[in-house]
Amino acid sequence: MKKTSASTLFNCYIWLVEVINASGEITRGEIDRRWSASVLNEENEGSLPERTFHRWRVAAEELFGVNIACNRSKGTYFIENGGDNMALKGLHSWLFNALSVNSMIMESRDKDVQQSIFFEEIPAGQKYLTIIIKSLRDKRKLEIVHHSFGKEPNTYHVHPYCLKVFKQRWYMLGYVEEKKDIRIFALDRIEDLRQIEEVYIVPSSVDPKKYFDNIYGVGLSQKKPERICVKINADQVDYFLSLPLHRSQKLIKRTPEYSVLEFNLVPNFEFKQVLASYLSQVEVLSPKKLRNEFKNEVQKMLNIYSNNRK
Repeated sequence: MKKTSASTLFNCYIWLVEVINASGEITRGEIDRRWSASVLNEENEGSLPERTFHRWRVAAEELFGVNIACNRSKGTYFIENGGDNMALKGLHSWLFNALSVNSMIMESRDKDVQQSIFFEEIPAGQKYLTIIIKSLRDKRKLEIVHHSFGKEPNTYHVHPYCLKVFKQRWYMLGYVEEKKDIRIFALDRIEDLRQIEEVYIVPSSVDPKKYFDNIYGVGLSQKKPERICVKINADQVDYFLSLPLHRSQKLIKRTPEYSVLEFNLVPNFEFKQVLASYLSQVEVLSPKKLRNEFKNEVQKMLNIYSNNRK
């Protein structure tokens, strides 16, 4: 039997979880039948070897945080808390969903299908993910060369605390020795990165998640969150409701013409930017300071577009 590549193994783990979850409960014989017809079965095996099945089962449980249980009286396998609400959280959920889509495309065996699905490009930087994840696990410092837009490159020694994805970009939050402060770095602005032997300790007072609790996006702020009310035109509000901008978002009024949403967060650059992207479909009602900021920006835009340029 030839050696299976890591990427193929990932797809096999995904395949196994999908087959069991989609079936509710499934016998080993049915799993064998599905495997014999799978595009991943490159050696055209008539069944999935028992040792291979259990090896994949254990790996899938560790990777995706699920429990593949056995009903011995019925001779079936099932995923505890399976179905549409399968208990996948955080990284497990993101990893499973990303790989699951890739697996389904492969299983389709249809080039037309494969050529009809398009993904947004993610900027450079994801090549450093493996090293950063190892550093998070082993608590070893990173030496990075970071090049901000419009500035010279700088070398920093970083204690990584967490990774975050925002608008197709990866970011790393960590303590920077040279700054004696916690900063966030876009991975696509890192020109070089290596793990060094020195270890670090994450202070017990540090909870990486809390740095993002009161903001939209990645624009860190020490300011206190504010109560912000925003009026949304009726034809746009469902977009906000189906994909909330922030966990604090609340619908406080709805009429046939408009709705009012309330947020409790720091109005950082990213939050202002996303509201501004809706142009006249959105109106900031309060606080007054933020409303005036938008009013001033609208006036600047009006001045620009009032010029009779050809």
